[in-house]
This record gives sequence, structure tokens and C-alpha cells, in this order.
Amino acid sequence: EKGIRSRVALLPDGGFNWQIETKAKGALQIELISRGKSAHSSRPWEGKNSLAYLISFLQNLSVVFPSEGCCTGGHYHDTMTISRISGGEAGNQIPAEARAFVDIRHIPETNKVALWKKIRRVLRRYPSIKVREAAYGYPHAVNLSNPHFRLFMDLARELHGIEMKPVSSHGSSDAR
Repeated sequence: EKGIRSRVALLPDGGFNWQIETKAKGALQIELISRGKSAHSSRPWEGKNSLAYLISFLQNLSVVFPSEGCCTGGHYHDTMTISRISGGEAGNQIPAEARAFVDIRHIPETNKVALWKKIRRVLRRYPSIKVREAAYGYPHAVNLSNPHFRLFMDLARELHGIEMKPVSSHGSSDAR
């Protein structure tokens, strides 16, 4: 707002122990709404359980986004976390509506369009589920051959004897 501009900015955001974070994942957060038909739980054939339907969808979506640890040996991939599920109004009632919140973290090499293709591919089998994007943050990647980053790394070595090592982050970064 004051007209201050820079060609480069170094932010001590996600790295630790003088590591330089070269990649940080993007974040796509989605809300899912499953619609069914309420009925008394003693008569399940009269209803359609929106919560069971939503859980089935989430299980199938989980297959698309592995959850095992990464960033070791070049193993760095998109991940998904189911962070919230809700549904139903009473313990003896089939829920007519259920909701879930999902947080997908993606590597810089995966774009937002590719993420949505993966989600929609699974969603096609679940026509009673609606999805909406709650939030999105782009991934971040740094080119270490940039002369400004080289200078910063050289100064850390020359002035403090610190060898900065590149790391890839599981999380997002405000550096974007």
C-alpha cells in the first residue's frame, strides 16, 4: 500500500535448524454434504442413511490420497485428512443429512484442477453428496539456483558455519 516493492523476500516460516524449506504443500479444504432419508432406526429399510453413505464416500476418497508418512527418500505426495464428521439428530434415528470437512494437502507438482478431477472421479458414484470448496491455499516452491537464495545460503555458511539443507514441508506456508 505504501509502494514498497522487492524482487525477493526470505521468510523464516516453516524450516527449522537452519534448513531451507524449498517446497510447501497447498491446501484444499472441502465441505461435503450427504442427503438421505430419515427413518426410525428400528426400521432401516424405510430410510437412507446419509452418514453411512458419506462414510463410504470418504473411505473411497481416502484410497486416492495415501496417508502414510512421506518426505523420506524423495517420497513426497498429496495427503488427505478427514477432520470433522457430523450427522443425525437422535440416537434412534437414521440421519437425513450428514456433513464432513476434509483437508487435502498437495505437493507443488499437483495442480488444483488435478485435485478436483480425483475428487469428482469418486464423487460420480455418490450422486447424493454435494461438495463445496471451503478454502484454498496455493503450494509454494523455491528455486535454490536463484542468486538471492544462493547468497543467503553462502552467508550462513561463511559467517556462521551453517550448511543449510533443503527440506520439503508437509504443511502449507504463508510464504506464498
